[in-house]
Amino acid sequence: MARVREKELSQLTDRNELIAAARALAELYQRLEQPDNEVRAWERLYELAPAELGHDDKVLLALERHYGETGRHPEQAALLNRALAELATPAPRPPGSGAPRPPAERREQRRTLLLRLAGVQRDSLAAPDQATATYEQIVAEWPTDRAALQALGGLYGRTERTDDLKRTLGQLLELTTEP
Repeated sequence: MARVREKELSQLTDRNELIAAARALAELYQRLEQPDNEVRAWERLYELAPAELGHDDKVLLALERHYGETGRHPEQAALLNRALAELATPAPRPPGSGAPRPPAERREQRRTLLLRLAGVQRDSLAAPDQATATYEQIVAEWPTDRAALQALGGLYGRTERTDDLKRTLGQLLELTTEP
């Protein structure tokens, strides 16, 4: 079945048909538990329709999960950055894809993507300066985000940014003492 879908995909020329066939192939590989083939199909799908699929959590999470699990952390970070960029610019909605996400939902997705990116930068890429900048961006937009504040505290402590560490610990203390 997968070979038939692969052959079909190579012969299609209509963009919408290509997108539908690539999605069906990726989902088939997912059911067959063939993660490498699944990711290859999701990558093809993402290349075919980046703007439309940048808001598709299923595609993003499948690719991001695979990149993380296979140690492809630069690709994981690049995918998260690309998803953040696409989230910042409203994408044209393909026919039948429903209404655009509400601003609050888009904002929450942005926070989640930024947290994931910062974690990859800190833990997998060993890029503390990039992680610090990303966590600072999160705290600038969501001043009460405990996870970001705690991560920043750790990063500031390791890099001996004492004034920033004191300020961040003060923010965390305020959050724990507020009713």
